[in-house]
Amino acid sequence: MTKNSRYRGLAAIALQRLSDSDLRGLHSDLTEMHSSTFVELIRNIEDEIENSLPFVFDRSAETRFLPDLRKGFLEEIDQIRRKELRLTVHGFAEMLREVLSAELGQERDTIPMFDSRRGLQAWLRRLLSVFSEQEIYHAVMRLRSKGSITSDSDWKLR
Repeated sequence: MTKNSRYRGLAAIALQRLSDSDLRGLHSDLTEMHSSTFVELIRNIEDEIENSLPFVFDRSAETRFLPDLRKGFLEEIDQIRRKELRLTVHGFAEMLREVLSAELGQERDTIPMFDSRRGLQAWLRRLLSVFSEQEIYHAVMRLRSKGSITSDSDWKLR
């Protein structure tokens, strides 16, 4: 087999060290899937990976070498977003902005806009310059308890 795109794709799967039964299941799923559905699924996964890598590191020089005292807080917020709310990064940012605006009386345009190029961590750090950790955490909890998250998730995989 030449080292073309198929080989690279299979190599990526091989790097996962899946069990034989998982490989058989994957093969079965893929053979039943229409090619356009497969491409859409892969593109959605690529977007999700790009937007929710364990935080895109803030590239500013002043914070690169300093210990991050808020890292645990930022990771906890992202974990709630991923595991409990099951929202994309962009969807989470928009909903959190709405909750902060409505429930804390902030003008929506005074709340920093989410920039997907910089990532969730950088956006949360900018939020922390406007709000306290407690205010952000309580807004996330209100978002979770509002029931505004339906069972139909933006994520294509479960």
